[in-house]
Amino acid sequence: MINISKTQFPSHLKKKVEELKQSFLDHLDNNISLPGNLKFHLFPNTFFDSEFYLLYPSLFKKVFGERDNHLVQQLCISGFFYFRYLLCLDAMNDKDELPGSPPESTSITLLKAHVYQDEALKILARMFGDSPGFWQLWSKRNSEFLGSILLDAAYNPQMSFDTYKKLCITKCSISKVAIDAYFSKHSRQKKLYDALQRSIDNFSIARCIQDDLEDFKKDLLFKKNNLGHILLHEWFKERGNKFQDHSPEMIEKYFFISELAEKLMQMSRDYYQQAIDDVKPYQSQLGDYLKILGICRNNMNYYKVNTHAYRINTYLGKINSPEPPARTPGIAKAIGLSVDYLRNMQNKDGSWYEISNMQGLSNVWSTGFIASFLEPGEESLDKAADFLVQHRQAGLWGYNTDWTPDYDSTTAALLTLNKTSTNVHGYINSWLKGQSAKGGFSTYSSNNPALSGFMGLKPSQLKGWIGDHQCVSALAYYLLNQLPDKAPYQRKIKLLRNYLLDQRNEHGIWSPYWWTSYLYPTCFTLQSMLLEDQGVSPEAEKAMDYVMRSIRPNGSYACDMITGESVFYTSLVLDTLCASPQWVAQYRKEMMGMKKWILSHQYRNGAFPGTDFLVIPNPGTIKWNNKQHTFRLNKSGGGNTITGEIASLFSTAVATRALKRFREWEPAARS
Repeated sequence: MINISKTQFPSHLKKKVEELKQSFLDHLDNNISLPGNLKFHLFPNTFFDSEFYLLYPSLFKKVFGERDNHLVQQLCISGFFYFRYLLCLDAMNDKDELPGSPPESTSITLLKAHVYQDEALKILARMFGDSPGFWQLWSKRNSEFLGSILLDAAYNPQMSFDTYKKLCITKCSISKVAIDAYFSKHSRQKKLYDALQRSIDNFSIARCIQDDLEDFKKDLLFKKNNLGHILLHEWFKERGNKFQDHSPEMIEKYFFISELAEKLMQMSRDYYQQAIDDVKPYQSQLGDYLKILGICRNNMNYYKVNTHAYRINTYLGKINSPEPPARTPGIAKAIGLSVDYLRNMQNKDGSWYEISNMQGLSNVWSTGFIASFLEPGEESLDKAADFLVQHRQAGLWGYNTDWTPDYDSTTAALLTLNKTSTNVHGYINSWLKGQSAKGGFSTYSSNNPALSGFMGLKPSQLKGWIGDHQCVSALAYYLLNQLPDKAPYQRKIKLLRNYLLDQRNEHGIWSPYWWTSYLYPTCFTLQSMLLEDQGVSPEAEKAMDYVMRSIRPNGSYACDMITGESVFYTSLVLDTLCASPQWVAQYRKEMMGMKKWILSHQYRNGAFPGTDFLVIPNPGTIKWNNKQHTFRLNKSGGGNTITGEIASLFSTAVATRALKRFREWEPAARS
């Protein structure tokens, strides 16, 4: 059984659980008489560890319109007794101890099972003694449960997935008794009842898959049916091997090496989502039920992306060499090395993994951003574009294939597609919905239930993430000015430019929301202005003057939030200067220093040092500045944190283009 109650409930549900615990204890005092200390033995302090199952029947009260609070309370008590009874059966079947209890003899477990079942049935008899409709459904659930015992009796790693799903549903058939009880009183609500049955079926499959993940090795030892074993058996068969020829220790290793563990996590998450979708027409009256399903889904997604991130991190740790070359290479050789590095790090599907946070590793936003710095005609660019076309969600792109889409990731994807033969105009309209009436672009849509669900927050708690951001707007401005035909979007471009000009600070530069330096929004805004104006405007000149006064004596730029020089930000500045003949002539000495500093930091494998450049403010934070806000460095992400590169791919991509552009200007820069 899965202890879903390990999940942190919202405060109002915690209060409800405490009330139900007290009602349960009152029931014990008033209705159960046992000799000696047997009562304490049967109901220890750990008895309520699995409190979700105490709360569970109450989750359907509102949607059925049930007004009898005593009935709901008794259903919760009876349901929890029966849950504890099933735990006893499970423990005896698995030769395992009960959760939260010391090892005990089979006779003690059998005694507990008898008392728990007896109490559950006595309550149901009092509540539904003269209700044949309820008892017919009860008989059906018992028949289903007994069928699951027979189906589960023989260990069968060759079981079909359809049979496995049937096993999950029938094994958890008793979880439908709560809605059976309500339906027996409110029999006209057949449509609701059927929707809830489908939802609970999918909930059951999701829970069983999660259970199989947790018990993968234990089920090997006791030869218990497990979806992980079934899929791994097929995986071995496809490779001409036999599942039974390997030790449990090796099978467990193959389970993770084969990526099947992640597949199970994905399947569990998808079934949780399906359970949510099944009852969408009733979501306003099933808020607590859906909130718990959402928490379970999000937890499973978190486990999946972090398992994936750990495996990729381990892989990257073996590849990346922090050793710089013995001597600084020439610019041509450096470019060749970095191009090879980017090509070697690209996955077979055309994606790149980069940046780690609570949503795992990015493979969509990162692919769009990295590929946007490649040159048209490069094989890596075309492969990246193919990957992006295949992973569009609801007209947009997201941080990764598991996370909800956003406008900034979409901008990065469109920048890449615009460099290929793809006609991006068909994608633009969905993306333009991210522009507000003021002209700026937000990261996430204000109408994004998936984001609220994933975060477990109300829309009002996401104001920071759904507001206009200067850094997001800067990249959007850059995209619009890259389009071969800008005519249809002139009004949008003007609105966006006016927004950005209004957002400048006293130095004439722009402030980031998601980035650790003003250089990100400032450089992309300046490159956009150069494209639009076909020259250096007074506004651009003022901003670049401030940027150039921030350069370090060695030719580098540092991150505003974390001390230390940054190839990423230094390359962004060099790349921007190279976009203007005027600036090349004006700042040739400084550009030579930047180039020299960047080249001196290239690793032997072609990569450049990465930067922790990504800020993740709390979702409710609308604006921040580094004087008033404190962010902690945490590669796992989370609110008020800074994370960044794990494979130096952003830095290497930006540095490569900056060096290529510089090489085109190098004679002029030297003159």
